[in-house]
Amino acid sequence: MTYRIIALSLFAIFYIIYLIKNIKALWGTGKPSLKEIAMRVACYCAAAAEIASIVNGDALLGYTGRGILLKVFGIYFCITAICILVLSMLSIGTEWNIKSKKAGRAGLITKGMYAFSRNPVILSFDLLYIGLLLMYFNVLCMLFTILAIATLHYRILTEEGRLEKLYGEEYLQYRKTVHRYLGHGKLTFSKVKLFIYVIAAIFSILYYFTCVAYAGFKLSFVWIWLLLFGFSIVRIVLLVDEIGHRENGNKLKFRIPGWFKVIYRILFVTVAALFIFVEVNVIVYMNMAPKENLDYVIVLGAGLKGDEPTRPLYLRIQKAYNYMKRNPDTIAIASGGQGRDEIVSEASVIATHIIRMGLEPSRVIMEDKSTDTIENIRYSFEKIPEGNVSVGLVTNGFHLYRAILIARSQGHYNVTGIPAQTLFPVGIHYVVREFFGVIQLTLGLG
Repeated sequence: MTYRIIALSLFAIFYIIYLIKNIKALWGTGKPSLKEIAMRVACYCAAAAEIASIVNGDALLGYTGRGILLKVFGIYFCITAICILVLSMLSIGTEWNIKSKKAGRAGLITKGMYAFSRNPVILSFDLLYIGLLLMYFNVLCMLFTILAIATLHYRILTEEGRLEKLYGEEYLQYRKTVHRYLGHGKLTFSKVKLFIYVIAAIFSILYYFTCVAYAGFKLSFVWIWLLLFGFSIVRIVLLVDEIGHRENGNKLKFRIPGWFKVIYRILFVTVAALFIFVEVNVIVYMNMAPKENLDYVIVLGAGLKGDEPTRPLYLRIQKAYNYMKRNPDTIAIASGGQGRDEIVSEASVIATHIIRMGLEPSRVIMEDKSTDTIENIRYSFEKIPEGNVSVGLVTNGFHLYRAILIARSQGHYNVTGIPAQTLFPVGIHYVVREFFGVIQLTLGLG
């Protein structure tokens, strides 16, 4: 229900903003041609299909349902569409009606958003359509979305001919410089980097608020996304300055010493390589298949709400129960002490719930002294007999790689992972956060 309200709100905001500037003026005045009528019908049908998909997608042909992550990314597309539409309107100002151009009262608009896209308003429509389709996908909505985007593109092609006749050489030069949808001038490596940093800036700030909405401001390392946003903005400013200097001969506003650039590039490549190495391992371990017939499984604690497990902890308990149901000789160790803000130990909650699910109490051992993952593993292994004993660590997938590294650092090598579900969309944050945890562990700081 929450996502339906968000989707309908974004839909309404977009079209209200659009209508403020007079929809009739944008689509043209006077008697519309058959091409204009076809375009309007396609756009109206797409809008109707989007609303129907949001309100009751199950009733539409081919509805498949969408995961939470696609809904979040769909929201990002819609928000970006609204921002582009607003910026486009600010660039146009009072000269929205194409009729005024024909009367010679307005020149060709090439500033603001129009310096980066010849058709930013239509680009905003396309992004809105794609965003809503990601949120509530079905065959009917997809067909109308494709039809609407195609007819809008056809409008661009016909509009280009009219503008060429109206503005002549001025428009031809503008068309050579600014791309039809997004881009300015010839494609260069610097512009590719600029595009990547723009995407990073948009994603990081939107994802920061997503994490806060789901987990609150106390979510550990959530500031990473604000740091990435700030870094991306700095790089965007420097790249725009660099591109303007190269293409237009503009004077550089920011002169970076050569030695600083060398150090920065070495550090950037080094950190990027480490990040990729760690994240690949995190993802591989997230998807590993657990070994069967293990002697013990250690269920790592993950916080409580009163005397109930948090959602991540419940998923670990459920994963452990399902594993032990398949492997009747395996013993579970419920691991986790009582935190400062907890009324009972995590171990007692794990044991209570796994027994409530149907596991025999004799197959559950409690370790209720630990306060973090390192202690979880250390104290749990103290309850396991010495010898060639096979052990599985039950934790959410994003956490598994680091948990196994901790076990091996303590001298336990006959250890495997049993990954429980990673919850999204905050799961992206957890996966990225593991990089810092692994580095901290490697450096012996935690």
